[in-house]
Amino acid sequence: PESSLQRPVKELKGFAKVSLGPGEAKPVTFTLTERDFAFYHPRHQDWIAESGEFTIALAASSKDVRLTETVDLASTRKLHYTFDEYSFFREFWE
Repeated sequence: PESSLQRPVKELKGFAKVSLGPGEAKPVTFTLTERDFAFYHPRHQDWIAESGEFTIALAASSKDVRLTETVDLASTRKLHYTFDEYSFFREFWE
């Protein structure tokens, strides 16, 4: 729900096409990595995975969400603030 940069409301991180007959069920497994939670930060010129709460949604389509789960990501990476001509002291202080 919160990020230092504007991000899309939903991001596709994996999919599987599964053919099912009537009443049939099949297990589908996905593994999410740090990169799946990351975004490119132009100030750091690198991919950053910020600590915070993420909602994982399993869905038949973007509008047909079947299951959601919230996970907490704790990033262990230390970022050094970089100043440029567009920097504000308030950003440094935060």
